[in-house]
Amino acid sequence: MSEAVVAGDRMAEFTVPVLEFATAVDAKANVVLDEQREYVGGAAPGVDFQSDLPGTVGQHFTIRRGPAYCLLKPLEAVSLNDRDIQYAVQLTHGDEIRAGEAVFRYNCPQDGSFPCLRISNTFWILRAVPKPWQFSPETGLFRHLDKEFVENINFTQDEVPHNNLTQYLDEQFRCLALVVDDFTTQAIQAVQLYQSEACALHRHEFSIQDQAVVQYQYFVLKNKTSGIASWTAPLSTEPDQDRGARFFSYLQHFYFG
Repeated sequence: MSEAVVAGDRMAEFTVPVLEFATAVDAKANVVLDEQREYVGGAAPGVDFQSDLPGTVGQHFTIRRGPAYCLLKPLEAVSLNDRDIQYAVQLTHGDEIRAGEAVFRYNCPQDGSFPCLRISNTFWILRAVPKPWQFSPETGLFRHLDKEFVENINFTQDEVPHNNLTQYLDEQFRCLALVVDDFTTQAIQAVQLYQSEACALHRHEFSIQDQAVVQYQYFVLKNKTSGIASWTAPLSTEPDQDRGARFFSYLQHFYFG
């Protein structure tokens, strides 16, 4: 394993996934995840990531390393980057895990195998930036077109009341229609949808400052949380099916959850 510590910063660069104590009292607390198996964190003797800080229970969480991912699964109350989680979430470089008063930092810069970037404070993770797009860590993808129009794919996240995606979409579309002109919407039957508990793809047409636009919105539902990918572009004569397929080709570079 090679590592290079950045001067003046506790963050270290590793070529394999590493979990370190951000509240370490012992520098030897860092653990290299160099095998594809499940690791356990908590207060119990013999766990892989052990902490005796208040609030940490015997087996508090697990991290399962696969061939190109590390999944954090809470067994007790756990937060990721100050957001409470109730289900398995894929980790990216720089993520901080809190179990009681213990804080762990996951380090794994992109090396061709593991994803590197998370969009804002969501669970959307970037695998690669498709050409000719540029990446914004706050929102997602963007590119400049003619006439100063910025085409973008924004990635957001929202809580879905009662885990009902249909009612949630109806409310989203109703609110959108109140703030844009000439709003129309329709469901799109996509030949490929991500494997998830629920998902939906819709196409909208409306105008923004006299500019006619088309927007594709992809919704993926996991444990009452909806990951939303919205692609907004100028309206053109391109067939909907071709544009929808292109949208999904962009989404292959992202992972939610």
